[in-house]
Amino acid sequence: MSHHNRSPTSPIPSDSPSTPPTPTSPSHRAPLNHSSDSQDSLSTPPIRSPPSPQFILDTSATEDESDFDEDNNMGVFEFSGRKYSLRKMLGEGSYGKVYLAVAESRRMFAVKFFKMQKGETQEDYGAAIGPEERILTLYFTLETLFKIFTHFDTSVHKNIAKITGIGFVDYAPDDCYRKVILMPLYGISLATMIAQSKDLDIENRRLNGLNEQPKVSFRIRDIQKLGSELLSGLEFLARYRVLHLDIKSENLLFMHHNAFHVEFSRERHSYIVPDHLDIVISDFGMAKLDKDVGPIAELVQTEIYRAPEVFVGCLPNNRSDIWSAGIIILELYTTVDDFESPIPDQQELRRFRNLQYALKDYMTPELWEEAARTEGGDAVRGNIKLFDNGPADRSAPRLSDLKRSHHADLLFAFLRDCLVLNWNRRPSARQLLLHDFFQKK
Repeated sequence: MSHHNRSPTSPIPSDSPSTPPTPTSPSHRAPLNHSSDSQDSLSTPPIRSPPSPQFILDTSATEDESDFDEDNNMGVFEFSGRKYSLRKMLGEGSYGKVYLAVAESRRMFAVKFFKMQKGETQEDYGAAIGPEERILTLYFTLETLFKIFTHFDTSVHKNIAKITGIGFVDYAPDDCYRKVILMPLYGISLATMIAQSKDLDIENRRLNGLNEQPKVSFRIRDIQKLGSELLSGLEFLARYRVLHLDIKSENLLFMHHNAFHVEFSRERHSYIVPDHLDIVISDFGMAKLDKDVGPIAELVQTEIYRAPEVFVGCLPNNRSDIWSAGIIILELYTTVDDFESPIPDQQELRRFRNLQYALKDYMTPELWEEAARTEGGDAVRGNIKLFDNGPADRSAPRLSDLKRSHHADLLFAFLRDCLVLNWNRRPSARQLLLHDFFQKK
């Protein structure tokens, strides 16, 4: 899937690319990537992937640095009286850099440094880290209260990424502020698992004499589990009036350093089979409390996962993340960007038309009027004009066209109920968790 120029860049980037595996003889289970295929498949040896440049969990931080060269020390900083050494950069975005940090105890963490923009100095850190700090501080306070009342050293919610702390350090890489977010290390992202699975599937198809694009999918029962984990996290955020505003597969991290395999099939989609299905929502760089939204429209959410209200220049709301979740749950089934236009110009406009066509759900005059009244909407809409009713691409699918078998009937019933264009009528996470798709096993 491609991400276009007007998609906002998250402070934490997507995972570092891994080297495609070289298939050989029978596979063995190993962390992060391998192929364990059906009888007619050829398989691959295990390969290791770089850690995800993202968030957090205390249990993951118990892993030591045995896989990293002790001499590879990029710098040392002190945080809350403890020393950490930077061992490698895990990722970089427009606003931040994430490094692997190793404590003196040899436990591994991720540390997020925020970049100084042109003309800024160390004293200007508030503008860079402030929005994310406000959300994380709220969460961190809730977590502390939770620990006091329950006496358990766990997260407030198991599907929300955890932080170790926010504070100043005595050393920072060039052009970065010294106020950082320290986070225990999670596993790879959902996006990385999909990408690595496609690499495996391409190799298996090639070695089986099939000159085809990769065809991979999660099993329906695994989509149920992953979807319920995502919606449970969003329900918790909604309860505390937090809008994430950058829900995407890159920001959904497996809780464990996950192994997975790909069950190869010549005739149908190959299945991605993770060892564990526990995920967390990470990266609160765009998050807002609902009282902080508006009154001027702003561009949020990555384009593939962007809600209709944001496309047309309205303010995001507490159902905008629900739309993103629906697109991700569809992505678990198709693992492709189903609504991207093959025509390179005016991508946002074409995608928005394709989405309406797919869902048979169109903007009404009332919704366009709401968009017209929203201050700043013109800048956010880009090449989407008010009251647009142009045609979708000829190649655009209907949502129902994407269903491969009757086994996905409940999944697609859920998607129709989740991906509601009218943001004033879109259901909540709590309502969607009661859907038959999640209740019938």
